[in-house]
Amino acid sequence: MSGLASGNGFSVTRTQSFTDVQTNALSADNANVANNERVSNNATDKGTILLGGSDALFNSKAVVPLGGNGEAQNQTLNVTTVTTFQEYSLGTQYKTGKNTYRYCSFAAAASSGGNVMMSNPTGATFNVQLSVTTLTGTTAGATSIGFTTAGGAVVGVNDFAGGYFIVEDAATPGLRGTTYRIIANDGPIAAGTVCTLTLDPNTPLQGTLAGSDEITVVPNPYSNIVIVATTLTAGVVGINIANNAGATITFGWIQTSGHCGVSGTNAAIPAGAMVEILQTGGTAGSVQEFSNAPASVIIGA
Repeated sequence: MSGLASGNGFSVTRTQSFTDVQTNALSADNANVANNERVSNNATDKGTILLGGSDALFNSKAVVPLGGNGEAQNQTLNVTTVTTFQEYSLGTQYKTGKNTYRYCSFAAAASSGGNVMMSNPTGATFNVQLSVTTLTGTTAGATSIGFTTAGGAVVGVNDFAGGYFIVEDAATPGLRGTTYRIIANDGPIAAGTVCTLTLDPNTPLQGTLAGSDEITVVPNPYSNIVIVATTLTAGVVGINIANNAGATITFGWIQTSGHCGVSGTNAAIPAGAMVEILQTGGTAGSVQEFSNAPASVIIGA
């Protein structure tokens, strides 16, 4: 079935049944695998939003037993599955009922259900502001842009994939503040050498950058995520919902809204209370009752 309206304004390109996942495909490279709409992980993927359960068309015949007060459907994906291979573009959003999830890669470190997760702090090394004098391929329409790396970190293949190339300052009217999605980069690239970014071909550079312009390169926040430390060193991305042994880099879902269990302090947290990351003492990846302190980071607001 096609042409169904969806919450983000895109039309549903296909759906297999009323109880199956509906995929707002922004990529032409989808495959019907294991009765779910799957998205390949090649460099041309543009990302998707997956809708399931009560956010899809409701099918009362799928609910057992029938009747009662407030029937509920099963989810169309097992969001607790952790794999060693990538099934969706990192950052893909899945919504079912009131819950929202994001597809991530986990760094090679153990994590448990309920842990608060953050972007990989080493990503800050790659979150760089650059002058255009360090760039190549900066003419209007460009989709391949090179920049000279700095610092001691080696940039790996696709460390920036799913991240963003942002024009911070530009002499050309209308170019300042424009943002472009990165779909790939070469590597490994040592400090002081040129790393080439591949931008989404559907959104090439809108104008030519001048020598005095400045840009920022930002990695994918859902790549190689880790448990939040008691001293926050990167942006919070969500709550882990599965146990992950962490022997190697793995892939799975985190929850970003809705109802879920969260690791907390030993102190009792009243029902319905707002919570924040525990940043002083205690267990990493946990929350405490909101203290209204200026440095507080609210979860689930």
